[in-house]
Amino acid sequence: MAKFRIATPRGASFTTAGDYGYELEALTPIDAEIFEVPAGSEDEFVSAARDADALYAKGRPITKRMIDGLQRCKIIALGSVGVDSVDVEAATQKGIPVTNCPDTFIDEVADHAMTLILATFRRLIVQDKLVKMLAEVCSMQLYCLRLGRLIEEGSLTDTIAAIAKMNNTRKARQVVAESRDLLGGNGILLDFHVIRHMADIEALHTYEGTETIQTLIVGRDITGVGAFA
Repeated sequence: MAKFRIATPRGASFTTAGDYGYELEALTPIDAEIFEVPAGSEDEFVSAARDADALYAKGRPITKRMIDGLQRCKIIALGSVGVDSVDVEAATQKGIPVTNCPDTFIDEVADHAMTLILATFRRLIVQDKLVKMLAEVCSMQLYCLRLGRLIEEGSLTDTIAAIAKMNNTRKARQVVAESRDLLGGNGILLDFHVIRHMADIEALHTYEGTETIQTLIVGRDITGVGAFA
């Protein structure tokens, strides 16, 4: 029998289920062994762990009743950051120190937190682009609505039509370019339609007159000076 016996509730350790390899790397040189206490009532736990030299707490709450029943226990150790599963006050009254591992899983938690931050940031980027794209589409729709009403009134001029064409074709190209960018490599596949819309918009942009031409039309009306023949 080992010189020191360490009791622990039956179940997985903080390494591998049923394997205390990491723990025993430190315990074996000092002639210590770990034995598991089967699940049961507090009295059954005390009966099994009464003469243990130490308690490796995990898997269940360690209450005052259980601590008071430990006759030889010199330390209660946890492999976790917190100690909320142990009645620390009861252990202190009995003169048993309670230890924890404040750096347990610190790298894993940091990696997980960073992954969540990056995932959230990525969603924010996507949502930001979608909202701005929607705003542009709505503004183009308002232009079209106003043009329709001016046509009904018989008051549509070349300048107003040119402003609408310049704005809507330019904004449409920007929106579809953002859409293609959001899809990454899928943005150039016909399966996702964005590249098809992109080609359509280029045709419309040319057919309606590029924004440069529309700008010259509006500029002539504003200044009274024509910049093209």
